[in-house]
Amino acid sequence: MSLYIKGNRLKDKINIQELFKLYRDGNLTEQQWQDLQERLKNEANQREWNELAAHSLLDPVNENLQSDDQIQQDLNRVADQLYLKIKPVTLRKRLPFYYSAAAAILVMLGFLYYFHKPKIDSAVVEPMHSEFGTDAKPGGNRAWLTFKDGSKISLDEHQDEIISKEVIHYVDGGLIADNIKNIIRKQPSLSDSITLHTPAAGQYKVTLADGTKVLLNASSSITYPIRFSGANRSVKLSGEAFFDVKSSKEPFEVLSENQKITVLGTTFNVYAYPDERVTETTLVKGQVKIRNTSSNKEFFLKPNQQLHIQGEKSTLSQVQVDPFIAWTKGVFQFKDTDMYRAMAQISRWYNVKVWYQKDIPNTTFFGEVDRDKSLSQVLKLLKRSGLNFSLEEKNNEKILTVLP
Repeated sequence: MSLYIKGNRLKDKINIQELFKLYRDGNLTEQQWQDLQERLKNEANQREWNELAAHSLLDPVNENLQSDDQIQQDLNRVADQLYLKIKPVTLRKRLPFYYSAAAAILVMLGFLYYFHKPKIDSAVVEPMHSEFGTDAKPGGNRAWLTFKDGSKISLDEHQDEIISKEVIHYVDGGLIADNIKNIIRKQPSLSDSITLHTPAAGQYKVTLADGTKVLLNASSSITYPIRFSGANRSVKLSGEAFFDVKSSKEPFEVLSENQKITVLGTTFNVYAYPDERVTETTLVKGQVKIRNTSSNKEFFLKPNQQLHIQGEKSTLSQVQVDPFIAWTKGVFQFKDTDMYRAMAQISRWYNVKVWYQKDIPNTTFFGEVDRDKSLSQVLKLLKRSGLNFSLEEKNNEKILTVLP
């Protein structure tokens, strides 16, 4: 298994580093294994080991390991078990718990790899990110709430959904604040509206008061009331979201860039980033009515139809919905996807800026890759189009350059 180790270590720790590398690659001899066990009884060595383990966990696992079905099943099982135990707490006089969790996962990776080691020359395996320069981790569960008074609360990254009713809480029942004073102060009145925001490289789910479920993609926001009142259920969207609207006699309205959507109960995706000046609504099931607020024209969509709005121009077309909702299933799915659209998705999910060395190429992409992969793994897929890429970090920003 080839995992990249970031950073340099002091010379007096080189022995632990070397043992770690051998352990990581499954090349420890019996004597070295016994030596390692003795060394890890020392607190300083244990701390260094945990740091190495945590840094290694941030980088991609070698493809030869990923391709082994049995190993992948074992890794998924271990990850599912450990995920439930990870909490964002810091133990006194010890490393933050996520380092311990990272070390535990790496230990399991080591044992799995030791017993399932592919018969390849480990010297041939190169770190994945070296092909394009640096690398970028995928997005995750990141979001915050903004209240009527302008105050904000960041949401737990180990959760993925909030229930927004009389008392706002996570799907497991936990409240959104970390102490009683904040919990009392941050619970808005039922007539207030609040906004759920996701940053670049973030996504989050919310269940609204009526039972409607919304999954918010990266760099997006949705403003909604704590309790719907009156004849309509109305929310405001900026960015991209997938709606599963609870059936009701009262219409459900989504206001977004240049359009107003009205439904009673249905499932659909809305793509409405203000910086793109284009809005797309893709219907999965049910029926929706959409009014172009610039031309005041109305359209009725049936399943597998999409309305594309740009200014006063509206285009209704028949589509395969899968590529447009693949992100909700943790996948990038490219089917004749143009360069600009593909790069926009990548830019938001990996929090990178995209530059073109020349004009935007007239290139379309085909393929599918999981959104939990590192950016370099996604670029490998896109590279099959004949283009190339470079990825570098400048002034704490990652720049992805498209090369001809």
